[in-house]
Amino acid sequence: MVASILWHLWKSRNAFVFRQRSLTAEQVVQLALADVTSSSLCHQSSVTRRRTHFDSDHQWHPLASGVLKINIDGAYLTSPQQGAIACVCRDSAGRLITGFTETINASSALQSEIQALVHTLKFLLQKGLEKDHLLLESDCSVVVDAVRNPLWFPWQQRSLFAEARALLPSFPSLHIRHCRRAANFIAD
Repeated sequence: MVASILWHLWKSRNAFVFRQRSLTAEQVVQLALADVTSSSLCHQSSVTRRRTHFDSDHQWHPLASGVLKINIDGAYLTSPQQGAIACVCRDSAGRLITGFTETINASSALQSEIQALVHTLKFLLQKGLEKDHLLLESDCSVVVDAVRNPLWFPWQQRSLFAEARALLPSFPSLHIRHCRRAANFIAD
């Protein structure tokens, strides 16, 4: 509860500073209570689902020692034509190594997904992780398929795909694969 209130205080502060939107203290606490309640309900339902349905694609599988697993995701809002992207990098034991989230301009869900890949590749280069053994997972099969087969990509996003393809040779030990959305929840 304390963490949720602190998080919503931070979000409220940022909304005031950057968007000139203000919330009352009561509204911040109500949002925090709603988050805690929904989180509790989600946790209870996921525990129930785990008991009734076991799917190995939805759980963490240990990686070989020295391999870093990177989950990426993009989201898109139609009204302001904005999106958000996320990258989470974990080691073979599942410990968080690094990551980022960012708000972007996007005109489609696919554009936000490919931007997640491009920004992640640039981020990994900046962190000096390009020589490491990397397993990158995305729940967007179009992006994964387009990276695997450079002759096929949606023409509307060709410049972003070209940018991603130009960055890929910098990563000699990068493997990109598709994962189900439920298995990509950490970046989602």
